[in-house]
Amino acid sequence: MLNKVAIGERLFRRRYLIWPTLGLFALFCGWGKWENELILWPLGFLLLGIGVWLRARSIRYIGGGARLKSRKAQKLIVSGPYAYVRNPIYIANFLVFSGFILLCELPWFLPFALGFLFIQYSLIVSFEEDLLKGKFGLPYLDYLQRIPRWIPRLRVGYDPSELPPSSLRRVLRVERGGILNLILMIGLAILKEVTHFHLF
Repeated sequence: MLNKVAIGERLFRRRYLIWPTLGLFALFCGWGKWENELILWPLGFLLLGIGVWLRARSIRYIGGGARLKSRKAQKLIVSGPYAYVRNPIYIANFLVFSGFILLCELPWFLPFALGFLFIQYSLIVSFEEDLLKGKFGLPYLDYLQRIPRWIPRLRVGYDPSELPPSSLRRVLRVERGGILNLILMIGLAILKEVTHFHLF
């Protein structure tokens, strides 16, 4: 029987499939579409902006191995966003995807999509934490005790002011695929709004 770490490893290897599956549904679905651009579009872009900012800031600290952080991590990162919460990149992903769903004007779909993402990411995090425990030992166990997994602490457990190791230019290079995907997502959401296209 598979445990959650083994399931998390499988999902970790295929995590690039998570967004397209939910995103395509949001793009092609017209059922329950709430036509209220004055509320949904500003809120959607706000969430997108905060998510992109948090993701870029987190990657500046974690470095170029962000996409394979558990395997390639050379040091334990406890500063910047990681001084407040253990998984700021995944939280950023929640925000970005929430913004995208609102741009698609499907607020009813939001709790289902976020619930699905939460289950997936929780299993992936179980795998990542298991790897990091083996790699960093007691310092990482201390980090697990002091820093929450999902809900950021207002009082930091570590010094957040350490300078990030990566430049913004490096972040843009690492994230170029994600940036192109984001532009594509926004473009398709705008196209859906203009053409009123949907399959169901």
